Amino acid sequence: MLRTSSPLLLSSPGTHLSELGCSGDWQPDCEITALAYDEEDGIWQGTFLIQPGNDQDKKGPRYKVALEKSWAVNYGAIAQAGGADIPLVVNEPTEVKFYYDHKTHWVTDNVNSVIATVVGDFQS
Repeated sequence: MLRTSSPLLLSSPGTHLSELGCSGDWQPDCEITALAYDEEDGIWQGTFLIQPGNDQDKKGPRYKVALEKSWAVNYGAIAQAGGADIPLVVNEPTEVKFYYDHKTHWVTDNVNSVIATVVGDFQS
């Protein structure tokens, strides 16, 4: 069962890790890309400065979400376990916010998706 109290259970490994300070790319145990659980909305989140052209393997910039610091359980495109990598192309250094919903396994970011919020007096 996934605990919600630890910010180090989830990470967003991908081609951007070496630029963020990890010893290499695609390391699910690199704590630099740990996602934190947001108690208010129940979504794991993290914001990182993503550099353009961070695809040393020349297959394009991309990422996934890995649970428990390993590849044993990971989610990619269209919320599939072990799913395809999610492309993430930026043209200049960009603060990118990553999101993971453990209820639906949806993985996304604020570059590829519109992240909408609704405000009003119904929130209380």
